Amino acid sequence: MAIKENSADLFQRQKLEREKELSQKSKICDLFITALFCVFIFGFAILHILIPDKEKSESENRVLEKFPEFSSESLFSGEYTSNMTKYLSDQFPFRDFFITVKASSENVLLRMENGGIMYGDDTLTARLDSPDTENLSVNLEAVKGFSTALENAGIPTVFAPAGRRVDVCLDDLPLSFGTYSQNELWSEIDRVGNELDCTYLNLRDPLMNKASTGEEVYFRTDHHWNTMGAYYAYSEIWHNLPESVTADVEFRKADSFTRETVTEDFLGTSFSSSGASWITPDKIELFRFEGDDTMPVTVMDTGETHKGLYYREYLDLRDKYSVFLGENHGRVDIGNKDRKTIVIIKDSFAQSVTPFFAADFDVILIDPRYTTGSIFRTVTEISPDAVVILMNADTLTSSAVLRPLMRGVKG
Repeated sequence: MAIKENSADLFQRQKLEREKELSQKSKICDLFITALFCVFIFGFAILHILIPDKEKSESENRVLEKFPEFSSESLFSGEYTSNMTKYLSDQFPFRDFFITVKASSENVLLRMENGGIMYGDDTLTARLDSPDTENLSVNLEAVKGFSTALENAGIPTVFAPAGRRVDVCLDDLPLSFGTYSQNELWSEIDRVGNELDCTYLNLRDPLMNKASTGEEVYFRTDHHWNTMGAYYAYSEIWHNLPESVTADVEFRKADSFTRETVTEDFLGTSFSSSGASWITPDKIELFRFEGDDTMPVTVMDTGETHKGLYYREYLDLRDKYSVFLGENHGRVDIGNKDRKTIVIIKDSFAQSVTPFFAADFDVILIDPRYTTGSIFRTVTEISPDAVVILMNADTLTSSAVLRPLMRGVKG
């Protein structure tokens, strides 16, 4: 006799059948995902082997990590695995494509940031929240001792720290990003600067005022100021030099130069880190004056002399900013040594400012990052009419770059 199935039994049986069917579909789905994952992992592993390693990333303008050399010492210290991680990240197949995809997704999700670069209205700004106050303290102490020694030697000195893009172009920052850390940093720089025996010149404020009116004074895709911003820095420094230096030298107004656009395809360091392929490239202008194309520029590190202030060959490369006096070197002498002389203790921000001074002065550039020996002795042997310390605030906080200024100061 057949047992009649009641409604409760029917419901339970149908439920079990549905669960079994769903379980089978789930297993198929899991197998598909697992297979896809394996294809992805092993496929990219094979591509990683087949595709030759790249020495340099053109989009990021940096040298990529090479395959690390194995040793038991590096393995147990953790150095080998750390370097291997960097290598796999740098040499990942189609890396530039995936960086762009990630940047686009961050933008769609309104996070407005990728790779430490904040997105604005067709602008890119490096996010720099917590500067290293220890490095800043070391650098400011070095400036204090160095400038005091120069002033005692009868050489007038101007300390002119430059703002970072995040310090100056406040209207380009996302609304969620405040200005507290920038203001704290500059309060400390101002405090020490105003205690110096030399002339202190805050270059953040005047350029920030220009930027607040909507004027572009920094590149939109790079951390450097553009040529107009460099001109404003030149103007501020020129008007703070002693009269003994500027006497018989006429200040050059902006309209006295012939402005030449040499490229409209400049994509700087911020672009390289952001993956934001939709950003419009910058243009680079040169403020030309008579004789700038014949003025000798001598790299004292190598003895090589270049004819003219502008290295146009860099316009065909990724690093187009180096059109201004080429790459950074320990010491570069500009001019024929028949005019008043200004020594500029510098980082890369001075590259685009120097041509304005070179129009009327012989200029000697000294970069502490590439210099050995006593900078103080070198400067006193030159016996210039003035010394300008022109450093970007990021340089002042990223490392103790100005510590070498104190070599030889105390004998």
